[in-house]
Amino acid sequence: MKREPRHFGALAGLGLIYEELGQQRQALEAFRAALVIHPHYEVALQGVHRLEPRVDGREA
Repeated sequence: MKREPRHFGALAGLGLIYEELGQQRQALEAFRAALVIHPHYEVALQGVHRLEPRVDGREA
């Protein structure tokens, strides 16, 4: 990340790692950062879709 901070794949991968560790807020932030760079990146879109309801308190 230090060498290439705009690497959307690395950001999404970081999101997956955070999610696996149970750090949902950090995971969501990483997925959102990936989407700023590549708005249609499916891995990040799925991560945001999966985590937003839980992190932002909108889960049904």
